[in-house]
Amino acid sequence: MRIQSNHSSVIVIGAGFGGMQATQSLARSGADVLLIDRNNYNTFVPLLYQVAAAQIAPDMI
Repeated sequence: MRIQSNHSSVIVIGAGFGGMQATQSLARSGADVLLIDRNNYNTFVPLLYQVAAAQIAPDMI
């Protein structure tokens, strides 16, 4: 006898903004989520474009 389950297991590749959002949304919906990224840390760079355009100094971030 096989027991069927509606429980989903999902693997998300990439922990950028999209991957993090997908992981969070899937986990909230009840899925078992595994997030895989090449790094073991997350880089938050919301002001990078302003530094690149010399609108703010890098040490202001």
